[in-house]
Amino acid sequence: MQIIGQILGIISFGIAFMVYQMKDTKSLLITQTILVIVVSIHYFCLGAYPAMAMNLFCIIRNFIYYRKDIFKWKYTPIIVSIFVMLVGIFTSSGVWSILVIAGLTINTYCLSFENPQHFRMSILITSPLVLIYDVIVFSLGGVLMEGISITSALIGIVRNAKK
Repeated sequence: MQIIGQILGIISFGIAFMVYQMKDTKSLLITQTILVIVVSIHYFCLGAYPAMAMNLFCIIRNFIYYRKDIFKWKYTPIIVSIFVMLVGIFTSSGVWSILVIAGLTINTYCLSFENPQHFRMSILITSPLVLIYDVIVFSLGGVLMEGISITSALIGIVRNAKK
């Protein structure tokens, strides 16, 4: 299971690069959902259940954000973020889980931003938290993915700032 988890983690970092290059929120959400599915299976294989559970809930989050036409309530991002945090708390497996709980909770709120550039900027806060968690649970692919996420977000910020 460990080897499968590491392989999926490595695959996920390639997908993560694509996520932060998307120009509109809907494309970002679709690609990010694919990433979340792969990452969830990856964390399951590594026994990192809090990260797996929160990522699985993020599939629902992405659907809610994708269908903003249905979920128009202005407090939706706060409510969804609280649910992600609660899933993390209920599946927590130690103090280090706080890192991934904080990272994915903040990420969930920031993903609701209309401007993908603001989401890219939030990655500079959330990805380092998840990166440390990935080091602790020995997720080689996760470490690579978060490194790519940070790098890709920076590239996206610079590239889109020129416009």
